[in-house]
Amino acid sequence: MGNLVKMDFYRMRKSKVFIVNLIIIFVTALASAPFAKFMCFIANKLIKDVADSGTESQFMVFENTKNLSEIIASPFIAKPVFVLLFISVVSFTYSDIANGYVKNIAGQLPKRGYTVVSKFIVISIHNMIFMLVSACGRIISELTVRSIAVENISTSIVTFILKWLLLQSICTILLFLTTGLGNKTFASIVGVITGTGVLTGVYFAIDTAFIKIFHTSDMYLLNNGPDQLLSLGQVAIFNGLLVSGIIIAIFLPATIKIFNKKDVK
Repeated sequence: MGNLVKMDFYRMRKSKVFIVNLIIIFVTALASAPFAKFMCFIANKLIKDVADSGTESQFMVFENTKNLSEIIASPFIAKPVFVLLFISVVSFTYSDIANGYVKNIAGQLPKRGYTVVSKFIVISIHNMIFMLVSACGRIISELTVRSIAVENISTSIVTFILKWLLLQSICTILLFLTTGLGNKTFASIVGVITGTGVLTGVYFAIDTAFIKIFHTSDMYLLNNGPDQLLSLGQVAIFNGLLVSGIIIAIFLPATIKIFNKKDVK
């Protein structure tokens, strides 16, 4: 099992999609603070022009200090960045199937499901790398334009871990689609839809239907969807563990069961 994880990790880190997407995320994070300061400058210049014409206006403030806990709790600068991570996961989990590599490996294992577990473990490492690289990029970026304050680090670390688990739960669904069902195209679509936040409208529609049918007032999916929790500044420990735990507990065993029964090509 250990050797299988090492081989999968080697495949992952040698993947061009992994390397390119990781670089894009780092560069994007690196440019985030200077870009925000520049946009603030442009906005204030426009506001000043409006104010000079006699209209009352309020200037935007670019604070001189950024709290490190905010960066740790939200290492990615925007939702679309998640698309790059999900596409990298889809590419990795399907590459052995596309290249026929999985057929050679699966035949040498006591249980073919070991390949699924190995991918699951490597995906967790993959996601941690993306989160750490993005966080480092943001820290460097902030230091170029302002100082960083260190406060409430323990709380932000907990949030960081919870978001890592939530990412893992979404990627487990992608693993189910690629390795279990063997459908890379659909997995890619799901990754893009989830990463861009399109599911927010779907959650709202489903919750609205439930409210009308069952006469409740809670927006369960809109408040607790894994992608929705990822966008929050702080994630409640119970919600994060429950949502990620349920999704992983459903989709990981399902992927293993389907992969053990299907013909490996």
